[in-house]
Amino acid sequence: MKPLIPLDRLRSTGVLSGPDWLNTALKTHRYMHVVWLGIYRHALIEQHQLLFEPGLNNQDIPWTTEFMLLAKRVRYTDAVLYRYYMHDHA
Repeated sequence: MKPLIPLDRLRSTGVLSGPDWLNTALKTHRYMHVVWLGIYRHALIEQHQLLFEPGLNNQDIPWTTEFMLLAKRVRYTDAVLYRYYMHDHA
């Protein structure tokens, strides 16, 4: 089975500020700017009104960047916490 996220992606980090974490992640050249990869504090999203523009594609990079620049505490874990199986059966 081929993993959806390559195993050579980021390694686990300690708790960092959002800007420090983003800087560290970008230096690896392996950071995936996709919203579905993270768990986000809803209160921070509401406080800063981080929204997506309806009908506009490819908003993950600006959204995740803005979120990280606002976040006070961020941690990344490379632990596998769930598995998502894709198959061609309806």
